[in-house]
Amino acid sequence: EFCIDVPVFSFTMQDYRTVEDTLSKKYGFKVTVVEEYNIAVSSGLVIATDPVSGTELKSGSTVTLTVSKGSEISTVLTPQFVGMTEKEARIEIEAKSLRVGTVSYEYSDKAEGTVLSQSKLAFNTVVEGTKIDFIVSLGPEPVETVTPDEGDGTDTDGGEGELPDADTSESDVD
Repeated sequence: EFCIDVPVFSFTMQDYRTVEDTLSKKYGFKVTVVEEYNIAVSSGLVIATDPVSGTELKSGSTVTLTVSKGSEISTVLTPQFVGMTEKEARIEIEAKSLRVGTVSYEYSDKAEGTVLSQSKLAFNTVVEGTKIDFIVSLGPEPVETVTPDEGDGTDTDGGEGELPDADTSESDVD
């Protein structure tokens, strides 16, 4: 059997499928792939090889490609904020690595400061850092009340001075 030493070339920052194909078909290497998160290298690109670039190997040797999975994405379950106070919701948001989005306020039959709705459904998975918008209760809408004069409802001041006398004279306007 004829074996030649083939150098491992630098395959970093290249698509791992192309590299895997080249190493196995062109050079006869066995290829294993190990994935890891890497914030600087896009998903699917080769970060490193083992052995390193420049090493000479016999055909049939194994080359391990370390391939980026991209940035690690952490997820959390969205809590049920509805019914909490705004303060409680803000504390819970920080505890869950989420962010407060837009908070708006409206009148409702719920106590002032109570969260009425949230933009992301409770118990759904979201990426850490997701903004959650809220609508918070201002409490019941104030009712404008008009207090009638006390008494039997009849005019007690004789009706004098309530309406100005109408000027019935005609005036000429130039």
